[in-house]
Amino acid sequence: MDAKKTIKNRQGQSKNSPSSRKRSGTRRQDESQASLQSNSEGNDDILSKIPFAGSPSKSTLSVAIPASITGNAQSFELRAYLVGQIARIISVFGVDEIIIYEDKCKDVTDNENRSSKEWVEFACSKWMEFFVKNLKYLETPQYLRKTLFKFDNDFKFAGLQNPIDAPHHMRISEWLPYRQGVIVPGPKFFKGNILPDHKNKGSWVNCGLPVEAWIETKLENNTRITIKMSKESESLHKKLCSDFNKFGRYSEIKSYFTGKLVDDSTPYRKKGIYWGYKVRPANSLKSVFNDSEYEEGYDLKIGTSERGEPVDNNFKLSTKGKDSKSQSFKHILIVFGGLGGLEDVLSDPQCSLDKVKNPSSLFDMYINICPEQRSRTIRTEEAIGLTLALLRPHLLENNKNL
Repeated sequence: MDAKKTIKNRQGQSKNSPSSRKRSGTRRQDESQASLQSNSEGNDDILSKIPFAGSPSKSTLSVAIPASITGNAQSFELRAYLVGQIARIISVFGVDEIIIYEDKCKDVTDNENRSSKEWVEFACSKWMEFFVKNLKYLETPQYLRKTLFKFDNDFKFAGLQNPIDAPHHMRISEWLPYRQGVIVPGPKFFKGNILPDHKNKGSWVNCGLPVEAWIETKLENNTRITIKMSKESESLHKKLCSDFNKFGRYSEIKSYFTGKLVDDSTPYRKKGIYWGYKVRPANSLKSVFNDSEYEEGYDLKIGTSERGEPVDNNFKLSTKGKDSKSQSFKHILIVFGGLGGLEDVLSDPQCSLDKVKNPSSLFDMYINICPEQRSRTIRTEEAIGLTLALLRPHLLENNKNL
């Protein structure tokens, strides 16, 4: 896949993150001093310490969640924490795509006079907007938030949300061959001589490192990208970390980092390093299925309900009519309902599936993830964790068979 085609999915974000208001005048070196001093041997290979890497991912996993569940939270604080909880669950299980779909027509109508379509392009509820903004904020590395976000009331309680701590949320002393960054007008921290071949060409990238990186691809400012760092850049990073540990500051920096633009999916697909999730707003349940960003669509669609079939020891990922066979799937979609389940979603006009009466007919599999549950209800955020944990062995096996 062309790397430039995925850049669009990272846009729609503006300046001044909520987490940066008190730190706006602080130098990057001071902010990361503790991180650097904790590493006495030079740069820190995070893969040697934390099991971030797995098998290269050959399939994708998408999860669809109704927007209305954030509206059910009793306060802004609980609403923010709920989104953070979901973002962490999604990240722990390596989900590629979160689809937030509108499930309440009344909520959309009540918010029809909203002033901005920066985050969601179609008419949407305030719950959808809140959900999408906070999910994108949490997925963005901390060192990019100041550039890509501006503060508003939807981020007021971002400090209550636990970080997802995904591999692409790297500290300044940590090293991976890939790094996320944002295009900047020019080098701000590097004060030395720029190579002749790099002058007035390519782009400069803030990657959360002591100095900027240069890539040969010309892109617009504030574009969020993934770059693959050059081998020379690793040596430079190791030297800078070593100097800081010895002297408590950077010695004169005579070089800068270099790399090349790659697709956002490259680290996960080639190296098994989870690289975050994408957020897709959908204006209806119908849009969840019909507006997939994958050309071939979703080849396995799973619905969750207490009225579904239990996942037992004989369970296998399969499509209708082929239950006895074990198959492999490229794009898997799991759909969750809200307080009233998928049946309630279908009964609302926002669903846009007027002829469908039984939700199970929409899916290849309709499963019950907790037979004989002892509580009257399972909340959506609980169902997400239960479902992903229960299906994980089958999803990993599916990936091996591709």
